[in-house]
Amino acid sequence: MKNRLLNYIVILLVFSLLGITNISANSNIVDISKKGSIDISLSTNNGEVIKDAKITIYKVADATIENSNLVFKNLPETDACKLDDENITNNMVECIKNTNVKRETSITDVEGKVSFKNLDLGLYLVVQTNEVKGFSKIDPYLVMIPEEIDNMWTYDIESTPKTQIYNTIDVEVIKVWNKQNESNKLPDEVTIQLLESGEVIDTIKLNENNNWTYTWLDIEKSDEYTVEEINIPNGYTATYKSEGYTFIVTNTDKLPQTGQLKWPIVVLFSSGILFIIIAIYDMKREENEK
Repeated sequence: MKNRLLNYIVILLVFSLLGITNISANSNIVDISKKGSIDISLSTNNGEVIKDAKITIYKVADATIENSNLVFKNLPETDACKLDDENITNNMVECIKNTNVKRETSITDVEGKVSFKNLDLGLYLVVQTNEVKGFSKIDPYLVMIPEEIDNMWTYDIESTPKTQIYNTIDVEVIKVWNKQNESNKLPDEVTIQLLESGEVIDTIKLNENNNWTYTWLDIEKSDEYTVEEINIPNGYTATYKSEGYTFIVTNTDKLPQTGQLKWPIVVLFSSGILFIIIAIYDMKREENEK
C-alpha cells in the first residue's frame, strides 16, 4: 500500500512539474501498445544552433492505463530515488547514475537536432552528458510519451529545453611584475576579483604555484567583465590592460629613494658658482694691472 501511495505521489508531482492538469484526453483513447519518439532541438536565445551535444534519455517511469486514465508508474530501479521534492529532476540524475535504468544516447547534428525513435510509452529524463565549448549545458528535464496536445494524445514529441542556453567564454587574468628596485621582494600572493558591470562575480588568489595566472572557464559571455586587484602590496601600484577576454594586471614598484644623494648636487652647484666668481675676479684684476 505504501509503495502504491508513493507511485501516485510521484505521478502527481510529475504532472504538476509538467504543468498537466488533465491526464485523460477526451477525444481519443491512449493506445498503450504504440511506440513514440522524442525530437530535441538545441539553440541559444538568438537562434544559434548547438551541435555535438551528447544527449542521454533515461526511462524513469512506465505508462499504463488505470480506470481509463493514463498513469505513469516509477520503475523498480527508481524506487529508492527521492522524488518527492522540488528538485525532482536533479535528484533523479544523481539517483540513476549507478543503476541499470534503460537509456539511449545520441549527439546533436549540424542543425542542433537529435532524435530518439521507437520508444516505449513512459516518462523520460533528458540529460546533456557532455559540454560543448562556447555554450552552457541544458538543465535536466522530463518528457512524457504520450503527451496531450490540443486534446489529442501525441506520441511523437518535439522538445525544446525551456532552460536558457547561453554562449560561454574563457576569461584569463595574468599578473605581471615590473620591478624597478631589485631589493624589493615579491609578495606571497595577490588577490584578484572578477566583476561584471561592477558586481563581484568571483575572487581568486594568484601566486607562484599557479604562475600568477588564472582562467575562468566556460562562464557566460559578456562584454562587461573587468578585473580588480584588492589589497595591493605596499610599495606597488597596479595598472590594467585588456586584450579581448585576457586581462593583464601589472604591478610596478617605486624607484629607489634618492634623497640621500642631494648634497653632492648642492656642493657641485656651489663650487661652480664660486669658480665663476673667482674667474671674473681674476679677469678684472688683470685688466687693472694693465
